[in-house]
Amino acid sequence: PGPSSQAQEGSDSNPAGGVRELTYYFPTQTSGPLAVTMEEIVKNYNQSQDKIKITPVFTGDYSATIQKTLTSFAGGNPPHVILTSGGNMPGLINENVVIDVKPYIDQEDDALMDDYAENFWSMFTYGDKIYGVPFQHSAPIMYYNKDIFKKAGLDPEAPPKTWSELESAAGKIADANLGIIPFEFMGDDWIVQAMACSNGGDIFVDDKTVTLNSDATVEAVEFWQNLIQKGIAVENPSYGGVAENFIAESSAIMFNSTGSMGNVISNATFDWDVSNIPANDGFEAHAPLGGGGFAIINRDSKEELADSWEFVKYMTSPEITAKWSITSGYFAMRYSAYDLPEMKEFFQKNPQFARTEDFLPILVKPYITKKQPEVAEIFNIALDKALIDNQNAKEVLEQAQTDAQALLK
Repeated sequence: PGPSSQAQEGSDSNPAGGVRELTYYFPTQTSGPLAVTMEEIVKNYNQSQDKIKITPVFTGDYSATIQKTLTSFAGGNPPHVILTSGGNMPGLINENVVIDVKPYIDQEDDALMDDYAENFWSMFTYGDKIYGVPFQHSAPIMYYNKDIFKKAGLDPEAPPKTWSELESAAGKIADANLGIIPFEFMGDDWIVQAMACSNGGDIFVDDKTVTLNSDATVEAVEFWQNLIQKGIAVENPSYGGVAENFIAESSAIMFNSTGSMGNVISNATFDWDVSNIPANDGFEAHAPLGGGGFAIINRDSKEELADSWEFVKYMTSPEITAKWSITSGYFAMRYSAYDLPEMKEFFQKNPQFARTEDFLPILVKPYITKKQPEVAEIFNIALDKALIDNQNAKEVLEQAQTDAQALLK
């Protein structure tokens, strides 16, 4: 059940004209006042014209947003536009929930797609079709408190670049008896992929084949287990929680998303900086692309689809891209956004934010499978068993690999 797959051929709704009301589902995956900013942006859009009224609905994180979207779609009352992660696209496409927006893109200026970094489109492009428009992309990075580094006798200008240097730095912070967590991280599938890729491996091959039990992955999880057992690291189940502890100076080093940088910039009262997530000794650092973009929900009304596209165009304009990037810390999607005065001024005041451009060359494709939510759940449950319950990393990842591969078959 659900709206017709022939969305481009459906009949117009609201033929009498007037203000057309559309619903927009959005999550906030990282920390900070992002929901408030999003509602302000939508309010400004509604005030900028008198044809379309967007009702924004905060729907939790990415996972909750997809579940609510699928449920409402099956019930025949879905939203018009959603902000979703690239990893959820295969499931939405397979269920015919979202439409190909390339016909709309083709109607715009030829330079539109060229104004985006090419790898951002990779999460939404399938063959000759494009099912989403990039909006908030991120990468996992390391944040560190330079003031605490000084107190612990560490060089604040030389953050750890390898796993052994990270262990050494965390140990020295612990030895300084500062009453804080030396190193805190969110141990989910995304951060683990960064660790595996920075250990000469990965956690997947293609959209039908994962390698959750690869040596690179097992070694990464065992490295974390070792730090936890030594009492110099803590795993936190929330990106927001990790960020809040760092801001409160309850922790010295954290792994988090670039999407949390806006929160740190706004609230940290100490000297801090960012760097790439350290690589295992002898390997180069890599970071999987994260985040998501806008997708338009399949429906019969050509008019509502066109209205949805107008809203997506507004939300992905250089000006809004810049505003969202400044607020959140996500990469600005449009090259032209970096030329705006507000972005240049923000970079000058916040050199940590300007440094995010240095991470672009080390970005790798995130793992996206045909059954992404289900595979991610299997993987994350296994990681919880290893990091929270201290179960054998190799054994739980072997079982996760078996279960995930069976599902993908």
